Amino acid sequence: MSRSFTVKPSVAQSQGRGRGNTAPPTQQQVRGRARGGATVRSQTDRLATRHTQTGMNQEQEQLEDGATGRRPGAEPAGLGQRMSHQGAFTMITPNERRRQEISEQARREEENYQRHKENNRLGYVNYVGTAGGGQKTQTEARNEQARTHQSSKYESIQKRQAAREAPKKREEEEILKKKMEQRLKSEQNKQLESERQRKLQEDHRSKNEAFLRRIENEQKLKTRSKQPPAVSNPVVQSDRNEAASSSQDLGDPLGELQRMFPMYDQDSLRDILTQTGSVEAAIGILSLD
Repeated sequence: MSRSFTVKPSVAQSQGRGRGNTAPPTQQQVRGRARGGATVRSQTDRLATRHTQTGMNQEQEQLEDGATGRRPGAEPAGLGQRMSHQGAFTMITPNERRRQEISEQARREEENYQRHKENNRLGYVNYVGTAGGGQKTQTEARNEQARTHQSSKYESIQKRQAAREAPKKREEEEILKKKMEQRLKSEQNKQLESERQRKLQEDHRSKNEAFLRRIENEQKLKTRSKQPPAVSNPVVQSDRNEAASSSQDLGDPLGELQRMFPMYDQDSLRDILTQTGSVEAAIGILSLD
């Protein structure tokens, strides 16, 4: 005999496996889950905080136990006897033994301090002073102090003034030094220039003298080669004199040179005039000799 069962679709989906067989949650279920998750998180935070505080308290108790020499986890001696509960409060009376120990330690330290003061107390001091501060009266001392103060004031003013004037003085000294150097340089330049001019004049004079000597030597050679006979024709000599006088009268440059420098012959003067090109230059050369 077979039996047939019918189930609701929602129940069939919830009994299946996999995500495809689960029904979607409603809005109330979602809000409940969110509220429940927040509640679980807040409880977890409180437990973690309480655990942290408990650990810190345990560490503090371990440090106190190590300082007092008690075993970890053991309650202080007499703590239960000194605790009294009054409603929601717990009152702990002071430890009389601890109080006595602190008082005894304070008394010992006070005795040690008093003993140290007695041992290091200053002895008897005998000082023989001088009345009036020595051989000076108060008025004299005040006057001397005023004079010293005034002199020190003037000295400080002079020092400041000297400090201000020192850079100016150094600058003036540097300027004077530079002026002296420039003056020496200018004097040296003047001496060099005068020496150069002197050497130039000497060179010019020596060259002119050499030129004149050369011309004289050439003229002497010409006169020796063209020497006229001992007895000259008076008619020819008179003709030459007349020609020279006529050339001088006509304003010939050669005649002018011959009139100014009669010690030179006409051929030498003609050569000098030809080489110089002007009467003034020839006169300058002949005047240097």
